[in-house]
Amino acid sequence: MERITIPTIYCPFPSVINPYAEAVHEQSLTKLQRLGLIQKETARRRFLAARFAWLTARCYPATAFEELTWVHDWSIWLFMFDDQFDDGAIGGQPERMQPIMAKLLAILEDPDASSPRSPLGAALYDFWQRAPGATSAWRARFAQHLADYFTSYLWEARNRARGHIPAVDAYIANRQQSGGLPTCFDLIDLSDHVTLPPEVYESQEFRTLRQTATNVVCWVNDVFSLRKERARGDVNNLVLAVQHAHHMSLQAAVNTVNDMITKEVQRFIETERQLPGYPSAIEQNMRRYLLVFRAWMRGNLDWSYETPRYAQVEETAPGEKVSYLESLL
Repeated sequence: MERITIPTIYCPFPSVINPYAEAVHEQSLTKLQRLGLIQKETARRRFLAARFAWLTARCYPATAFEELTWVHDWSIWLFMFDDQFDDGAIGGQPERMQPIMAKLLAILEDPDASSPRSPLGAALYDFWQRAPGATSAWRARFAQHLADYFTSYLWEARNRARGHIPAVDAYIANRQQSGGLPTCFDLIDLSDHVTLPPEVYESQEFRTLRQTATNVVCWVNDVFSLRKERARGDVNNLVLAVQHAHHMSLQAAVNTVNDMITKEVQRFIETERQLPGYPSAIEQNMRRYLLVFRAWMRGNLDWSYETPRYAQVEETAPGEKVSYLESLL
C-alpha cells in the first residue's frame, strides 16, 4: 500500500477544550453498555482508546456539563452508526439499509410507538427524549437533516456495491450530509441556548459559514481516515476521488485536498469578516455559533492527531469481520 505523508493543515483557530471532557468520558461508558451499544471487550477497548469525549469537548468548548453529555451522546451515536456501515458488510447493501433507516426515522416521528428497538434505536430514542427545550421547529429541522444523512449513506453504499469512485463535485455535495455536521450544528441551539431569526439563519452568509466549516471538518477527516478506508476497499473518500479524476499519485491527491482545505478555511474567514451588523442580542448568539464552527474545525484536526481510530487499522482476511464490530442495527 502506497504510504503517504499528511502535510501541515492550515487551521488558524485557537485550540480550546471544555473542562468537562474527563467527566463526560467517565460517565459515557456505563450508559453505552446499558443501552447495548458496547457489549464485547474489544469494542470497549476501542471506545476507550478513541477519546471521543475529547472531540466533543473540543468542538463545544463553552457548553455546560448536562448539555455537553447530551451532545456527546449524539456524537457517539454517529460514530457507532458509521462503524456499522464503514466496517460491516451492510455498508455495501443499500437494499438492507433502507428499512433500517426508515425504522430509525420513525422514532423521531412517533417516539412512543411500541416496537422492538435495536441498540442504536434505543440510543436514538433516549437522545430524542432528552433534547433540552426542543421546539417543534427544531425537531423538524433535525429530523430532516438526519434523513439527509441517511440518504447520503445510501449513495455511498451504492458506490461501494459497484466499486465506483465518485466524481469530485458529486462527492463534495454528498459529503455535506454524510459527515453528519448539519445535525451536529443543530445541537448548538439547545446545547448553548442560542437561536437566530430564520432570515439570519437562512442568509447566504450564514449558509456559507455552515458549508465551509462542514467541508473543512469532513475533508480533514478524509485525509486522516484514508489509510483505514483504503484497507477496507472503500471508494468514498475525497482523496481517492481527486486521485481518480486527475490521474495523480496518492500523495499528490492528498496535497491537492490539503490545498482545498486551505481555501475553504480562507473562505470561512472572509465570509465571517463580511457579516453585516446585527442587533446586540442576535450578534451575541451569532458569536456563539461562530465559536462552535471554529472549534469544530480546530478541534476535529487536533483530535485526529490524538485518536488511534484512523491510524490503527485491524487487518482481516477477505470476508472476515473486524473483532470490535457488534450488531447494533
